[in-house]
Amino acid sequence: MLSEIQSAWLKHLTSMEASDRQRAEAAVRAFYPDVVYCPPPNYFFWFDSPERAGWASRLLSAASDDSDQRILEDKSRSPERRLFLEGLRVELCEKARLEWDQLTKIAGMSRTQQTLWAPQRIELHGLTDLYLSKDARKGGSRRSEWESRVRPVLDGPDKDDAVRRIEDRFHAAMLHPSGLRISLSTTNSPYTYAKMAQDEEAALASGREVPPAIAAAWDLARSAGECWLFQGAVVFLDRPADLRFNSEMFLHCDDGPAVAFRDGAKIWAWNGIVTDERVILHPEDIPADEWQQSREDLPAEYVARIEARRYKCARS
Repeated sequence: MLSEIQSAWLKHLTSMEASDRQRAEAAVRAFYPDVVYCPPPNYFFWFDSPERAGWASRLLSAASDDSDQRILEDKSRSPERRLFLEGLRVELCEKARLEWDQLTKIAGMSRTQQTLWAPQRIELHGLTDLYLSKDARKGGSRRSEWESRVRPVLDGPDKDDAVRRIEDRFHAAMLHPSGLRISLSTTNSPYTYAKMAQDEEAALASGREVPPAIAAAWDLARSAGECWLFQGAVVFLDRPADLRFNSEMFLHCDDGPAVAFRDGAKIWAWNGIVTDERVILHPEDIPADEWQQSREDLPAEYVARIEARRYKCARS
């Protein structure tokens, strides 16, 4: 059963209120020196849909990341995708009022996965001395204590934790159209909503003061959606306008989109698994060979339901 604090963090995760952009930008500026180890950024780029936010982030990253550059080159083979990417590049330059070379130089390298939250979180849990203990780190007499007290904080809640289980599915669906699997608060990144809930409960139980960088991270999570950090810039995804869930709090709708964004973009999902409009509304129209491939990514109970519908339509 979810605690009051866990429930509150899930409400922030699944909020449909428009992002408080001024508050989110202030929060990012507050934690940058302590967590990103860079001066606070001055360039913030907001997008209403994950596809535009994700590919804008990849465009900035490609200037200093060969793997992202190769991905962009592959996508640019399609005239339609090439125009899409070029439009995003122009939009970023117009928002920044800079030429592309100037903007990518200021933005610098991606820092989303290089944020260092551990010292701040360890301080909140009152474990700094143990965390820094050379005896514990080198396998001495305090190593077992380090593993039992410090490791659970660093790792955060396990995959069976209620908040993490919901959060994992939510982020995977929300990021699916972006072409990215990582944002600041996803499971593979250092500071998730599940960890925030864990930290707030620890702070309340101990009465310890929350480090400023942690408080700023909480403020960001309470005021905006996904974001991607660079040395001198940040890309934000505004919160969706509408979300639909099943009883387990997984994104789900069997007669329409599970997510609708403010620019009209949509995500179709069944029990947290992203699919497309035809699979939800008109599975009978999907060619047999294409359906055979699509069904491999869907839950068995949904496949059975759709198979029955396809069979009925075929007979009629």
